[in-house]
Amino acid sequence: MWEYEKIKYKNKYGKYPEEQERFGKTYRNVVEGEMKSIMNTINTSNVGQTNAFVMKKWNADKKDILNYRKSVASFRLNMPIYLKNGSYKIYQDNNGYEVDCAVFNKFQELKHLTFKIDKLDGNVFWTVKNLFIIDRKFKLEGLHY
Repeated sequence: MWEYEKIKYKNKYGKYPEEQERFGKTYRNVVEGEMKSIMNTINTSNVGQTNAFVMKKWNADKKDILNYRKSVASFRLNMPIYLKNGSYKIYQDNNGYEVDCAVFNKFQELKHLTFKIDKLDGNVFWTVKNLFIIDRKFKLEGLHY
């Protein structure tokens, strides 16, 4: 694990190693590159958003993990894909709402998922809102609530 290597390096040389020298890029980008190879059919913006979630979880748990108070979180292939703001849109028309999500990458035959909602109130509103919350930001184009 890179964190343990960094600590061993610091103990030996008195300073932390440079990620750029070791990997040629930041460690976050190394992780994201690996995720893109695993999630190779998913829109790369959404892979980046999912990576941000994973890195945020790691950074929150890191101190406890390194002090053996917590286990490393595991992420499975069937975990939710976090949609990046801008990779989905909600349109309102006379028959309700249409949600268009850019889920898959440009090399897939199916790039977008679209579904209709007849009315956006009560439980349906909160369900859709919770589906599309990203870092507590909620933006719906042309929709006021």
